[in-house]
Amino acid sequence: MKLVFNITPELEQWLKNTAGRIDQSYLDTEPDTDAHQVNWNCQIIAYSNSQKPTLVAVESFSSFCVILPLSNQQTLVDLQEMLLIRWGNELAYHCAESGVLTDTEIQSFIKQFIQKSKSYCWVSKQFGQQQTRVDRIVNQVKMRMQNAALKGLSKEESIELGDQLNLKNKSTKYNQWDLHSNSPVSRLLADGLFRFGKGLAKESFDHTPDKHFPCPHGLGRLQMVNPSSPQSTDNNVVCLSTFKKKR
Repeated sequence: MKLVFNITPELEQWLKNTAGRIDQSYLDTEPDTDAHQVNWNCQIIAYSNSQKPTLVAVESFSSFCVILPLSNQQTLVDLQEMLLIRWGNELAYHCAESGVLTDTEIQSFIKQFIQKSKSYCWVSKQFGQQQTRVDRIVNQVKMRMQNAALKGLSKEESIELGDQLNLKNKSTKYNQWDLHSNSPVSRLLADGLFRFGKGLAKESFDHTPDKHFPCPHGLGRLQMVNPSSPQSTDNNVVCLSTFKKKR
Protein backbone atom coordinates (compact mmCIF):
# COMPACT_ATOMS: atom_id res chain seq x y z
CA MET A 1 0.00 0.00 0.00
CA LYS A 2 1.28 3.42 -0.95
CA LEU A 3 0.63 6.45 1.23
CA VAL A 4 0.74 9.77 -0.60
CA PHE A 5 1.03 12.98 1.43
CA ASN A 6 0.23 16.06 -0.61
CA ILE A 7 1.56 19.06 1.35
CA THR A 8 1.30 22.78 0.74
CA PRO A 9 4.42 24.90 0.12
CA GLU A 10 3.88 26.50 3.55
CA LEU A 11 4.00 23.12 5.24
CA GLU A 12 7.00 22.09 3.16
CA GLN A 13 8.87 25.20 4.35
CA TRP A 14 7.93 24.55 7.97
CA LEU A 15 9.04 20.91 7.98
CA LYS A 16 12.70 20.02 8.46
CA ASN A 17 14.87 18.08 6.02
CA THR A 18 12.53 17.98 3.02
CA ALA A 19 15.31 18.33 0.44
CA GLY A 20 15.24 15.45 -2.01
CA ARG A 21 12.15 13.91 -0.41
CA ILE A 22 9.46 15.49 -2.59
CA ASP A 23 8.30 13.26 -5.46
CA GLN A 24 8.17 15.13 -8.78
CA SER A 25 6.24 12.43 -10.68
CA TYR A 26 2.85 13.85 -9.64
CA LEU A 27 3.42 17.30 -11.14
CA ASP A 28 0.75 16.77 -13.83
CA THR A 29 -1.42 14.18 -12.07
CA GLU A 30 -3.71 14.75 -9.11
CA PRO A 31 -3.02 11.95 -6.59
CA ASP A 32 -6.12 10.22 -5.27
CA THR A 33 -7.10 7.30 -3.07
CA ASP A 34 -7.67 4.00 -4.89
CA ALA A 35 -7.25 0.27 -4.27
CA HIS A 36 -3.47 0.59 -4.04
CA GLN A 37 -2.86 3.93 -2.36
CA VAL A 38 -4.28 6.39 0.15
CA ASN A 39 -3.89 10.11 -0.45
CA TRP A 40 -3.79 12.67 2.38
CA ASN A 41 -3.90 16.42 1.65
CA CYS A 42 -2.09 18.31 4.40
CA GLN A 43 -2.03 21.97 5.44
CA ILE A 44 -0.60 23.81 8.39
CA ILE A 45 -2.35 26.54 10.37
CA ALA A 46 -0.11 29.04 12.12
CA TYR A 47 -1.07 32.71 12.54
CA SER A 48 1.98 33.97 14.38
CA ASN A 49 5.02 32.91 16.36
CA SER A 50 2.93 32.96 19.53
CA GLN A 51 0.45 30.40 18.19
CA LYS A 52 1.11 26.69 18.23
CA PRO A 53 0.87 25.27 14.69
CA THR A 54 -1.94 22.87 13.83
CA LEU A 55 -1.90 20.28 11.07
CA VAL A 56 -5.07 19.54 9.11
CA ALA A 57 -5.00 16.39 6.95
CA VAL A 58 -7.91 15.37 4.71
CA GLU A 59 -8.17 11.92 3.11
CA SER A 60 -9.24 12.17 -0.53
CA PHE A 61 -11.85 9.40 -0.84
CA SER A 62 -13.75 10.04 2.38
CA SER A 63 -13.04 13.74 3.03
CA PHE A 64 -12.39 12.57 6.60
CA CYS A 65 -10.23 15.14 8.36
CA VAL A 66 -7.58 14.56 10.99
CA ILE A 67 -6.38 17.46 13.14
CA LEU A 68 -3.00 17.20 14.85
CA PRO A 69 -1.46 19.72 17.25
CA LEU A 70 2.22 20.34 16.55
CA SER A 71 4.57 21.49 19.27
CA ASN A 72 7.99 21.65 17.61
CA GLN A 73 9.27 21.47 14.08
CA GLN A 74 8.89 17.92 12.80
CA THR A 75 10.48 16.07 9.90
CA LEU A 76 8.58 14.28 7.16
CA VAL A 77 9.20 11.02 9.00
CA ASP A 78 7.77 12.46 12.23
CA LEU A 79 4.70 13.69 10.41
CA GLN A 80 4.00 10.44 8.58
CA GLU A 81 4.25 8.49 11.85
CA MET A 82 1.84 10.89 13.60
CA LEU A 83 -0.68 10.62 10.77
CA LEU A 84 -0.36 6.86 10.56
CA ILE A 85 -1.02 6.39 14.28
CA ARG A 86 -4.00 8.75 14.31
CA TRP A 87 -5.45 7.13 11.17
CA GLY A 88 -5.22 3.68 12.76
CA ASN A 89 -6.73 4.87 16.03
CA GLU A 90 -9.59 6.64 14.24
CA LEU A 91 -10.37 3.50 12.21
CA ALA A 92 -10.36 1.27 15.30
CA TYR A 93 -12.48 3.74 17.28
CA HIS A 94 -15.14 4.08 14.58
CA CYS A 95 -15.22 0.32 13.93
CA ALA A 96 -16.21 -0.08 17.59
CA GLU A 97 -18.62 2.87 17.69
CA SER A 98 -20.42 1.69 14.55
CA GLY A 99 -20.70 -1.91 15.74
CA VAL A 100 -19.37 -3.24 12.45
CA LEU A 101 -16.65 -5.25 14.26
CA THR A 102 -16.52 -6.90 17.68
CA ASP A 103 -13.71 -6.17 20.16
CA THR A 104 -11.95 -9.41 19.17
CA GLU A 105 -12.29 -8.59 15.48
CA ILE A 106 -10.91 -5.11 16.09
CA GLN A 107 -7.74 -6.63 17.51
CA SER A 108 -7.32 -8.57 14.24
CA PHE A 109 -8.09 -5.37 12.30
CA ILE A 110 -5.37 -3.46 14.20
CA LYS A 111 -2.89 -6.29 13.61
CA GLN A 112 -3.55 -6.16 9.86
CA PHE A 113 -3.14 -2.38 9.92
CA ILE A 114 0.24 -2.63 11.64
CA GLN A 115 1.54 -5.48 9.49
CA LYS A 116 0.42 -4.06 6.15
CA SER A 117 3.44 -3.22 3.98
CA LYS A 118 3.59 0.51 3.35
CA SER A 119 5.59 2.84 1.15
CA TYR A 120 5.53 6.63 1.35
CA CYS A 121 5.42 9.42 -1.19
CA TRP A 122 5.53 13.18 -0.53
CA VAL A 123 4.11 15.65 -3.02
CA SER A 124 4.13 19.44 -2.91
CA LYS A 125 1.55 20.55 -5.42
CA GLN A 126 -1.77 22.39 -5.33
CA PHE A 127 -4.66 20.67 -7.14
CA GLY A 128 -7.98 22.37 -7.82
CA GLN A 129 -10.77 19.96 -6.82
CA GLN A 130 -9.14 18.50 -3.73
CA GLN A 131 -7.64 21.82 -2.68
CA THR A 132 -11.06 23.47 -2.63
CA ARG A 133 -12.36 20.76 -0.31
CA VAL A 134 -9.33 21.00 1.99
CA ASP A 135 -9.47 24.80 2.08
CA ARG A 136 -13.10 24.63 3.20
CA ILE A 137 -12.22 22.34 6.11
CA VAL A 138 -9.15 24.41 7.06
CA ASN A 139 -11.29 27.57 7.13
CA GLN A 140 -13.75 25.84 9.48
CA VAL A 141 -10.91 24.89 11.81
CA LYS A 142 -9.58 28.45 11.77
CA MET A 143 -13.02 29.88 12.50
CA ARG A 144 -13.64 27.58 15.45
CA MET A 145 -10.20 28.29 16.90
CA GLN A 146 -10.72 32.04 16.51
CA ASN A 147 -14.19 31.92 18.09
CA ALA A 148 -12.77 30.05 21.07
CA ALA A 149 -9.72 32.34 21.23
CA LEU A 150 -7.43 29.32 21.05
CA LYS A 151 -3.74 29.76 20.33
CA GLY A 152 -3.34 26.03 19.88
CA LEU A 153 -5.16 22.73 20.32
CA SER A 154 -4.57 19.92 22.79
CA LYS A 155 -4.83 16.34 21.58
CA GLU A 156 -8.30 16.04 23.14
CA GLU A 157 -9.48 19.32 21.59
CA SER A 158 -8.19 18.29 18.16
CA ILE A 159 -10.05 14.96 18.32
CA GLU A 160 -13.28 16.65 19.46
CA LEU A 161 -13.07 19.26 16.71
CA GLY A 162 -12.35 16.56 14.14
CA ASP A 163 -15.46 14.65 15.25
CA GLN A 164 -17.57 17.78 14.82
CA LEU A 165 -16.24 18.47 11.33
CA ASN A 166 -16.63 14.87 10.23
CA LEU A 167 -20.33 15.09 11.15
CA LYS A 168 -20.24 11.85 13.11
CA ASN A 169 -23.77 10.69 13.93
CA LYS A 170 -23.52 8.32 16.88
CA SER A 171 -27.17 7.25 16.57
CA THR A 172 -26.69 5.80 13.07
CA LYS A 173 -25.10 2.40 12.58
CA TYR A 174 -22.57 2.13 9.78
CA ASN A 175 -23.89 0.85 6.43
CA GLN A 176 -20.89 -0.34 4.47
CA TRP A 177 -22.65 -0.51 1.12
CA ASP A 178 -23.73 3.12 1.07
CA LEU A 179 -20.66 4.26 -0.85
CA HIS A 180 -22.56 7.24 -2.26
CA SER A 181 -23.04 8.60 1.24
CA ASN A 182 -21.40 11.94 1.97
CA SER A 183 -20.56 10.78 5.49
CA PRO A 184 -16.78 10.95 5.96
CA VAL A 185 -16.90 8.30 8.70
CA SER A 186 -18.88 5.82 6.57
CA ARG A 187 -16.51 6.21 3.63
CA LEU A 188 -13.41 6.08 5.85
CA LEU A 189 -14.65 2.75 7.25
CA ALA A 190 -15.51 1.37 3.80
CA ASP A 191 -11.94 2.01 2.67
CA GLY A 192 -10.35 0.83 5.93
CA LEU A 193 -12.32 -2.42 6.15
CA PHE A 194 -11.39 -3.23 2.56
CA ARG A 195 -7.68 -2.78 3.34
CA PHE A 196 -7.40 -4.16 6.87
CA GLY A 197 -10.53 -6.27 7.46
CA LYS A 198 -9.50 -9.41 5.56
CA GLY A 199 -11.43 -12.42 6.87
CA LEU A 200 -13.67 -10.31 9.12
CA ALA A 201 -16.73 -9.77 6.91
CA LYS A 202 -19.89 -11.58 8.04
CA GLU A 203 -21.47 -11.52 4.56
CA SER A 204 -20.35 -12.39 1.04
CA PHE A 205 -19.99 -9.89 -1.80
CA ASP A 206 -19.78 -10.18 -5.57
CA HIS A 207 -16.25 -10.05 -7.01
CA THR A 208 -14.86 -10.27 -3.47
CA PRO A 209 -13.04 -13.15 -1.72
CA ASP A 210 -15.07 -14.88 1.01
CA LYS A 211 -15.11 -13.04 4.36
CA HIS A 212 -13.44 -9.97 2.81
CA PHE A 213 -15.00 -6.53 2.56
CA PRO A 214 -15.61 -5.13 -0.95
CA CYS A 215 -13.38 -2.62 -2.65
CA PRO A 216 -15.09 0.81 -2.62
CA HIS A 217 -12.98 2.08 -5.52
CA GLY A 218 -14.55 0.27 -8.48
CA LEU A 219 -14.49 -3.23 -9.96
CA GLY A 220 -11.70 -2.49 -12.41
CA ARG A 221 -9.37 -1.60 -9.56
CA LEU A 222 -10.64 -4.47 -7.40
CA GLN A 223 -9.33 -6.97 -9.94
CA MET A 224 -5.85 -5.51 -9.45
CA VAL A 225 -5.78 -5.67 -5.66
CA ASN A 226 -3.59 -8.80 -5.41
CA PRO A 227 -0.58 -8.32 -7.74
CA SER A 228 1.36 -11.46 -8.63
CA SER A 229 4.65 -10.10 -7.30
CA PRO A 230 5.08 -7.95 -4.17
CA GLN A 231 6.26 -4.38 -4.59
CA SER A 232 9.25 -3.08 -2.66
CA THR A 233 8.35 -0.90 0.31
CA ASP A 234 10.13 1.14 2.91
CA ASN A 235 10.72 -0.46 6.28
CA ASN A 236 7.81 0.46 8.50
CA VAL A 237 7.12 0.22 12.23
CA VAL A 238 3.83 1.45 13.67
CA CYS A 239 2.98 1.41 17.38
CA LEU A 240 -0.74 1.67 18.19
CA SER A 241 -1.67 1.75 21.84
CA THR A 242 -3.83 -1.09 23.15
CA PHE A 243 -7.33 -0.44 21.89
CA LYS A 244 -9.67 0.79 24.63
CA LYS A 245 -12.50 2.20 22.52
CA LYS A 246 -10.98 5.63 22.69
CA ARG A 247 -8.32 7.54 20.79
